[in-house]
Amino acid sequence: MSFIFQHTRLGFCWLDLIALAVLVVVVVVFVVQRRKLVQQEKELEDQLSGKYAENVVETEPKE
Repeated sequence: MSFIFQHTRLGFCWLDLIALAVLVVVVVVFVVQRRKLVQQEKELEDQLSGKYAENVVETEPKE
């Protein structure tokens, strides 16, 4: 039991710090990829609405 207390600090093992660093990296990559995907989706929606706007035939309503 004394081995555990000598080799841990505040209940954390040194491997926990590595796992925490990996978790932070994964979260950052997820946030960046999600932001890029949302921006790409908006750009594609704008392109699509532009294409539809070109193909719309404007007619005057009949009275």
